[in-house]
Formats: sequence, structure tokens, C-alpha cells
Amino acid sequence: MPESSQMANILARAEVRYKRLAIPTPSWQIANMHLRLKELRKERGWTAEVLAAKAGSSKSYISEIENGKKFPSGRLLKRFADELGVTVYALIDSDDLADEIRAHIEIMKGLNVEDRRAVSRHAAGLLEQASEPSK
Repeated sequence: MPESSQMANILARAEVRYKRLAIPTPSWQIANMHLRLKELRKERGWTAEVLAAKAGSSKSYISEIENGKKFPSGRLLKRFADELGVTVYALIDSDDLADEIRAHIEIMKGLNVEDRRAVSRHAAGLLEQASEPSK
């Protein structure tokens, strides 16, 4: 079970790795997400408007997600998954990314409540940054 400082080091190394590979993490995730969300929605014969109504979102926001302009919050990802009848992992079109998310979840399970909250706040901040238009 990693301590807070170990978790911070793990996250910092991951961020450095992404920067070193010159792959902007948010756009990489957005591209994968948009492909699966649209694909799963169309498999069910749903319009963006139908999914938006079911998930409590707007048609325009669904469109922005599918076009790679926005990245949904974790809560909205969960609602999409629930409405589409799949896991959150199934929304992500990359086995590598899904494995990485599973690893992060396992790490989170081993943290105390205070550290989980701190990581969650940090993740929420990263999601907000990811949903902001690129400069």
C-alpha cells in the first residue's frame, strides 16, 4: 500500500512519462473516448439527443465530447456507462489506457480516506483542465 508521498511520486512519474512521449494526455483520452461513446450510442440506434436525455446532459455537450472538444467528468462517464449498459472501461477504446485506469483504482483502494480525497480533488482539477479549450 503506497504512502501519500509514494503516490505523489507515481503520479509525477506518469506525468513526466506522458510529457516525455510528447503525447498530451487529455487529447489522447478524448480521442479514445469520443470514438467509443459515439460507436456505442450508434450501436443502440440512439441519437446524441437520446443519450443526452438519458444521461442528464445536453445534445451539444455530447457533440463536443464526440468531436474531441470536451472531456466528461467521472460522474458523467459513469452515467454514460450506466445508460449504455457497459462499464466505464468499455467507453475507453484503448486496452492500455483501461489497464492503467484499473491500476490507478487498485492504488486508490489502498489509500486512506484523506489521501483518496486529495487524489480525487487533483483528478477533478485535471479533468477541468482537459475540458478547457487548448490555447
